[in-house]
Amino acid sequence: MQLKKLSTLANIFSGYTFRNRIESDISENFFVLQAKNIDKGHKIISTDALLRVNLPKINSTSLLKKNDVVLVSKGFSLGSFRSTLFMIDDKQVVANSSVLIIRVKKEGVLSGYISAYLNSDEGQYKLLSLVSGSYIQSISKRSLAEEFILPIPSLREQQLIVDLSVNIDKQREYYNRKSVLMGTILDSILKFPHIS
Repeated sequence: MQLKKLSTLANIFSGYTFRNRIESDISENFFVLQAKNIDKGHKIISTDALLRVNLPKINSTSLLKKNDVVLVSKGFSLGSFRSTLFMIDDKQVVANSSVLIIRVKKEGVLSGYISAYLNSDEGQYKLLSLVSGSYIQSISKRSLAEEFILPIPSLREQQLIVDLSVNIDKQREYYNRKSVLMGTILDSILKFPHIS
């Protein structure tokens, strides 16, 4: 297993900076991906939750491509810097400035592995070591590219890690649903008057 600087594995781009508040316009063909749309490990597979916007001029590096890793670049604490994969084809989707785009350029490196590593405790601690700012902390494109170093196992091991990560996320989701269901059952029982 080798340790690699992220800039040797991927190109990193900043999201688009909107000069004003983002206004939704359902007649437009551009969509915007914001930090709030990124849920740790849940791939972006649809534009349903994204705002449609008017963008007359745009830097093409802010446009997302299928298999890009998207990373929340602003946060408050450990776990704030969530990552996932963008998996949409043929849509004009731009990331906003609170999102960094990681586009793998090296053969033998999986985008899914990089995202899983960024979401791991080790990855999150490394990201926290790069932040600047006091209240709202942020990670710059430069510090992520030049200072973030991660282990790169074999392609087979990367795929195993990706598969395990997906499985763990599904198990978490099932557990959360089960907890909500059990709470709902208890609430329903407590609503009925007790028979004495």
